[in-house]
Amino acid sequence: MSITASPMDTDTDEQLVQYYLDWTEDAIQELAGHIQTAHTAPEPDTVQKIYEITHNIKGMGTSFGFPLMTEAGRSLCGYLRARGDKAPDHSVLDAHLKSFRLVLTKRMMGDGGAVGRDLVGRLNQLVEHLSNA
Repeated sequence: MSITASPMDTDTDEQLVQYYLDWTEDAIQELAGHIQTAHTAPEPDTVQKIYEITHNIKGMGTSFGFPLMTEAGRSLCGYLRARGDKAPDHSVLDAHLKSFRLVLTKRMMGDGGAVGRDLVGRLNQLVEHLSNA
């Protein structure tokens, strides 16, 4: 008995990716709200929520073909862990949020080519610069 792929397999994969995109869009909206709150009142609970949402985005990105989401999430999670109890820099939060939105809006699957490498490079440079400041 041989097992062959059925047309449903492709449909199922597309449905899973669409589920990921829908979930991520909602997560990014929630993240945006917490980032806005962090700009005015950077409470530890708010920063923890930012970390948790980002961690979830990071964890699922590559599984669904969006490793740039994973890379951007890894960058922000690392930055937040390194900051400890210090309030995060607004520019870091905003840059990561914009990156998440760009990757999602442009449906940048895979490594994103030169644009993707530039995006991740710029995030890493910003984090490194502000971590050393």
